Amino acid sequence: MALVSPADPDLIGRMSLRKVLPISCTSSTDSVRRSDAFMPSFSLDIRSLSVVLTGVCTILSIVMVLIWRTRRTYDGFGFWTAGSAAYAAGFLLIALRGLVPVLFTVVLANVLILSAAALYLEGTRRFRGVAGRGTLSLSLILFLVAAISYFTYADNNAGVRIIIVSLLMALFYGLGAWELLGNAPPDLRFSYWFTGSLFAIYSLIMVA
Repeated sequence: MALVSPADPDLIGRMSLRKVLPISCTSSTDSVRRSDAFMPSFSLDIRSLSVVLTGVCTILSIVMVLIWRTRRTYDGFGFWTAGSAAYAAGFLLIALRGLVPVLFTVVLANVLILSAAALYLEGTRRFRGVAGRGTLSLSLILFLVAAISYFTYADNNAGVRIIIVSLLMALFYGLGAWELLGNAPPDLRFSYWFTGSLFAIYSLIMVA
């Protein structure tokens, strides 16, 4: 499994990292311009980041499919494989923003990313031998379809879309953490707690 940040395409903005040099309050405009020339900058836009995430998730999906088809795997492994593939497809659509309609790059992209989190949860529950809650996951995904569609077409509000996706992702990963941190087998306690802690941290980040 891989933890990757879910995001409405508006969530990942352009990031800049610049070396800050002290400038005297009495410096002239020319001095400021000369100092700025020595400030190296680094930028990573949403398309570049989405392409990288697509590549990582695609490779992970291929490896997991090969393992799934050729080796004995644990219950739930197929759901985790499908979740990685959904992440890859979602971030690919985000990378295509501006080239294809928003129906795909905003609505479908967010649905795929949330579906990946739901598949991870269902896989974790089957791994633990707990009856799945497919109805809950499906209901939340359908809610997301309606909410994202409304806040894209009726009221184009990126901020609300980000909040909705983040809260739902936090819920899915929080439930996954609960499954792994509770009643872990003594001989596998470290691996259960390690993965469960990652899920919990990720869930907290989503609501931070």
